[in-house]
Amino acid sequence: PSGKLHIRSSSASSVPFLIRSSDDVNLVYAYEGASTAGLFIVANAAGTDTIQLNTGGDSFFNGGNVGIGTATTASPLHVFTTGNTTETLILHNYNASYGTYYPAIVFKASQNDYKTGKIYSSFLTGGNWTDTAIRFAVPDSASTLQDTLTIRAAASAGVSGNVGIGTVAPGVKLQVNGDIRS
Repeated sequence: PSGKLHIRSSSASSVPFLIRSSDDVNLVYAYEGASTAGLFIVANAAGTDTIQLNTGGDSFFNGGNVGIGTATTASPLHVFTTGNTTETLILHNYNASYGTYYPAIVFKASQNDYKTGKIYSSFLTGGNWTDTAIRFAVPDSASTLQDTLTIRAAASAGVSGNVGIGTVAPGVKLQVNGDIRS
């Protein structure tokens, strides 16, 4: 053994570490999964897995709110900081296969794949760091998300925070594609 408590798995899917309740329900256990991935599971009193940390696949927290920086959560994910930072949450996405950067927040109205909206950032002209935008998308009559509002970042090429409604590339301070009513 290399430590005070050293547990070695005998094979994949064997459970070398297990804590059971007084009525014999598996509450906490760890085991070696497929491809020697480590799994750590915490279950509720009924034996339903509510926390899973999987080094080779999906991890999840079910059965309550999650707090980061707080023990008094007010929503499914509650992030709190008192540090000297202006960035409380960072979304970072890079798809090396396509060379795209589209971190996004997607809104869904039910458990199926019906998307009711999306907020994301993107490049407007082929990956130019000086021509980025925040985009807002909502579904059309065919339930396909369409960009409806685009806010361009200030750029060295003369673009200075343009807003587009119904266009993904506003060329002036406010550009509307469609009718305007007052």
